[in-house]
Amino acid sequence: MERRRLPARSPPVTVSTRRPRTRVSCDSDRARRVRARDRTMGGEASADLESRWIREQVRERLFGEAEPVSVGRYALRAPLGRGGMATVYAATDPVLEREVAVKILHPRDAHDARRLLREGRALAAIAHPNVVAVHDAGVDGDCPYLVMEKVEGQTLDAYRRAQPDALWDVLDAVLGAGSGLAAAHGRGLVHRDVKPQNILVDARGVARLSDFGLTGAEPSGAPSTGTSVRLTVTGALLGTPAYMSPEQLDGLPADPRSDQFALCVTLYECVCGARPFDGETPAAIRAAIAAGAPDAPEDAPSWLLDLIARGLREDPEERYPSVDALLSAIAARRESVRKTEHAMLSIDRLSRAFADRAEDPERLLSRVATCREELRDALADWPDNPEAQDVDARLAALGAAIEREHDPTVGDGYKAVWGAVIAVLWVAAYAAFAWGDASGAWPIDNRELTVFFGVFLALNLFVTYGPGREIHRENDPGRKLSLITTAAYAGDLLAAAVGWALDADVAMTLASVHVVAGAIWGAAAIGVDRRVAVLSVVTALGGAVMALFPAWCFEIAAVVATLGIGGFAYAMRPRKRDLS
Repeated sequence: MERRRLPARSPPVTVSTRRPRTRVSCDSDRARRVRARDRTMGGEASADLESRWIREQVRERLFGEAEPVSVGRYALRAPLGRGGMATVYAATDPVLEREVAVKILHPRDAHDARRLLREGRALAAIAHPNVVAVHDAGVDGDCPYLVMEKVEGQTLDAYRRAQPDALWDVLDAVLGAGSGLAAAHGRGLVHRDVKPQNILVDARGVARLSDFGLTGAEPSGAPSTGTSVRLTVTGALLGTPAYMSPEQLDGLPADPRSDQFALCVTLYECVCGARPFDGETPAAIRAAIAAGAPDAPEDAPSWLLDLIARGLREDPEERYPSVDALLSAIAARRESVRKTEHAMLSIDRLSRAFADRAEDPERLLSRVATCREELRDALADWPDNPEAQDVDARLAALGAAIEREHDPTVGDGYKAVWGAVIAVLWVAAYAAFAWGDASGAWPIDNRELTVFFGVFLALNLFVTYGPGREIHRENDPGRKLSLITTAAYAGDLLAAAVGWALDADVAMTLASVHVVAGAIWGAAAIGVDRRVAVLSVVTALGGAVMALFPAWCFEIAAVVATLGIGGFAYAMRPRKRDLS
């Protein structure tokens, strides 16, 4: 029976500055014997090619020269990796003068060769930055081959081991490969063997999905070691059992959700340092999947593991509808976590600035509002983000504290009551002074005025640092108003003491007291709370009127107390605020 033969490709372009290259002819008698032996053993059609490459390497070491071994126009240099179905060589394209990787199949039959060429055509159509690019494909004699870009880097496994603390860099690589996988799915391709050894990471950290173990940093191509199943099974199971979906292990056809499962196994391994389902045999791995994923390490990001867990569901219908949906979910939560972490750093800085009084309150409140807006975005990306909810509550409390610290309306009720009490006391005192002076029963001089203002200064200090201490301590305008009130009473006392010392007229002393107090309250109206302007104006005008009508000084002082301090108490009355 005549053996079927694939059509030979056109004669290769031969570019060499040395002796003519020795091409591997799979039509030679020796090659036919090798192929017959290989088919008996299970299929390695490139055995002759490998033995010739080894022989030429030995020849070069012994004699300093060797004949280039080539497939098509590509001169093979060294093996990069070997699997159950193919061997990958580093090679040189002499026409375009670039380094490439050549995958040479170990065909068992013509179907394997056609599948390799179909794969090459499909991958060439993807043109995605996270998929290894295909440059050429062909058949040299009976040797099918695929020419791909040579990635100078390492597998994801090696990349992860090289930087154990760079979790996000490793995850970026996996997610990049996932983007390439989604692009392949978009072209109707199912990878069937997604695993760390098939994800290549270059020196820039850019990952590419590959269908072979291309390890530029490990030219020996030695397979990974370990106690678990890692070798690719050929035959009924196409893929690596340790990363296979349950439907693949059950012998069912693979689809994009199967690749999603394998990608999630890879993600889990990168996050936790071990695969979720392990076993020495495919049957043991299948049983582990049925039993469910083990408990993850406590330091692993729970939000990420929750997303991965859905992609690891035993039932394909319960997984994400696509790899794109998985990647979008991870990206959204990751962005939410990033914004939350930024807000956590911000709240620490804002709290310190507030505690140190190192920043303008309006600017602080603006920064708090900006931070809360970012958190709203974080909660939009992930509404159940517990850390974002906690930070938002802390920011709300900080904003309330800043407002309380700098809101002049804080303590209005206390101020209104105390103002009313002072107004009553002053009116009563001045009425008593007016009666005593008019009747002659109690003549008032500067000494009595000095004692009177000293008593009110002491009373003010008691109230300020007694019942009003919380306002004085926690509210900046309240603290300033307390200090200005104390300064006004101290000014009254000083003016009275000066009048006593100079033996001035009582009416002039009282007038000067009111002018001084009015000036101090005016400063308070300008710098602290404009609502005390009524007290400033009435007090200062009262002092001027007293100077004009000294005989009525105590009566005028009673009116000033009624209008000025009473007006202050009215202005400080509590009012409803729009908190929207």
